[in-house]
Amino acid sequence: RLRAPDGSLVAPNAFLPAAERFSMMADIDRWVIRHAFQVLRDHNLGETPTGLSIHLSTQSLTHGDLNRYITDCLVEFNVDPRAVIFEITESGALNHVEGVRHLIQELKPFGCRFALADFGIGFSSLAHLKHLDCDFLKIDGSFIQGLLNDPVDLAVISAITNIAHSIGKTT
Repeated sequence: RLRAPDGSLVAPNAFLPAAERFSMMADIDRWVIRHAFQVLRDHNLGETPTGLSIHLSTQSLTHGDLNRYITDCLVEFNVDPRAVIFEITESGALNHVEGVRHLIQELKPFGCRFALADFGIGFSSLAHLKHLDCDFLKIDGSFIQGLLNDPVDLAVISAITNIAHSIGKTT
């Protein structure tokens, strides 16, 4: 969250659309990565690493040196890569499949994990599931909201969960 001058929290939807419009998201993502790793370094004192999810914008996925930046920060802050989950929206992943695949291939061997967020709203999500070695599927909230009352949402959630679990992914 962003802090306003008065100390109150500013919700992401109040500033992220402008940041996207002015192509500032890659810089914001790098700032977030750097500060998140600093927090992990400062707060992980025990054996078990605390996990932290970092959302990567679509704009960051088009910057070819993102993997280098992340590995440099991992080394600089001495962060256990197993404590990091990078979230990529399904639509962002599908629009940049090769870049996302490359990022995952570069960072997974270190122990970083990946989540495909907003899963289920893209047109070809199942076709690309086998090509993106993500660890988690975060099912889109539009299906979750009606889960208790809508049999269609329940069926979609059940199907996605069964498919994900059968190929070793967590939902």
